[in-house]
Amino acid sequence: MKSSNLPTLVLIGVAVLLATGADAWTPFDRDAEMIRQVGTEAYRHLDRLTPSAHEFKGGGSCDLDYEATFSFAGPHRWCLSEDHLKCLRIPREQAPVEGVIPVSAETRRLLASIWVNVLLESRYPRFQRSGPDGSLHYFSAHIGTADDDLRAQVWSPSKDLPPRWIVDSAEAVEKFCSEGGSGEHDLQHKLAITERRVFQYYRTHGQVYP
Repeated sequence: MKSSNLPTLVLIGVAVLLATGADAWTPFDRDAEMIRQVGTEAYRHLDRLTPSAHEFKGGGSCDLDYEATFSFAGPHRWCLSEDHLKCLRIPREQAPVEGVIPVSAETRRLLASIWVNVLLESRYPRFQRSGPDGSLHYFSAHIGTADDDLRAQVWSPSKDLPPRWIVDSAEAVEKFCSEGGSGEHDLQHKLAITERRVFQYYRTHGQVYP
């Protein structure tokens, strides 16, 4: 009778687990998870946005949305609607300032590709994910009827991972807005790099559906 290879395979599996630093799944424990506060390595390594119920106000109907709120400054927002960007800067206690900038089909395609693919990977983390300082970034993508809107958020991402990449893309569009729509080719170049990085990352780390 041949000896089983199972013990060897188990040892290999354990070695790989230890080498990668991966943790085994455990049921949720609120007291244990509260220890993992904002600013820990655990938070900085989050590679997904968090699902959000944030309501975007003003700007009308949009296909893509982005809004950022800051601890010590007023929020700003832009949204993509058909063939143009609506750029809204919202000073504290003042009416929003709005500008409309035409954009090309390729810019719209790149933004939609990044937004939809990153938003579809959203997941609730197990630990607290915001704090008194920093910035909150909200995203949405309209992919069908009103019930098919994807919405997610992230608080002050810093690690070189998809949440940081989509925030960088959103801020590049905000800069494009503030400069009156100049430099669209440079914007497309940055977005194309981000799209490629998102695809490469989630091909390895993304959710796989049966």
